[in-house]
Parts: sequence; structure tokens; C-alpha cells
Amino acid sequence: MLISEINDTQPGTFDFIYLPLVKKDRRKNVGYAFINMLSPSNIISFYQAFNGKNWDKLQNEKVASIAYARVQGKDELIMEYVMKNEDSDTVDMQIRPTVFFSESKYQEESVRYRNLNVRIHQPEMM
Repeated sequence: MLISEINDTQPGTFDFIYLPLVKKDRRKNVGYAFINMLSPSNIISFYQAFNGKNWDKLQNEKVASIAYARVQGKDELIMEYVMKNEDSDTVDMQIRPTVFFSESKYQEESVRYRNLNVRIHQPEMM
């Protein structure tokens, strides 16, 4: 639902998203997500669209608060996840970080990430 909500106003502006879940109850998230924007210029419109606002598609009263993360960049975020989650290869694919590629880069780039225990989002082919 988070990806869908972001794509409604910011399609094609990010290449990584990870919404950590509560370890004892995988149906609940911890209340924050990591998103890597493709360009610094995308941050402004993302901030304007979501900061201080309720999520339309999520059934709760939580308000988004946008902040810079300590770790920056797609590759760095993936390595941070892999290093902190030694059991990441046993985690359900649906709750792993998701990496997005453009149609033109999918074939070459997806091979590089296959062994890193992340979910690879294949673009819709036109």
C-alpha cells in the first residue's frame, strides 16, 4: 500500500523502499520507511506531497514526517539491511527491501542484486 500511495503522486522517483516490520508481528510495521530518491530534486516534491499529511490508503491516523536517514544511496541502504539482518535469506520475499529498475536497466542491473536478499521489482513492459 505504501508503494501504491507514493506512486499516485511520485511515480518513477525512487529506486529503493524498505518498510521494516515488527519482528514478533509481521503484520505491523515499525512506523518508518527508507526510500531512496533517484534525484535530489525529487525530494522537494516528495516532501511537499507527504510531510505532515495523513496517508490516504492506510487505515490509521498516522502523519508522515520526512527526515534524512543516516545512510544514503541505494547500494548503501541495501548493504545496511544485509548487514543488520543476518537471516535475511530466510525472510519472506514480500517483506524484504524492494529495488526498482527502469525497463532499460532491468536486465543488466537486476543480476547484480539477485544474491543480496532483496526483492526486485520488474517494470511493466510496454
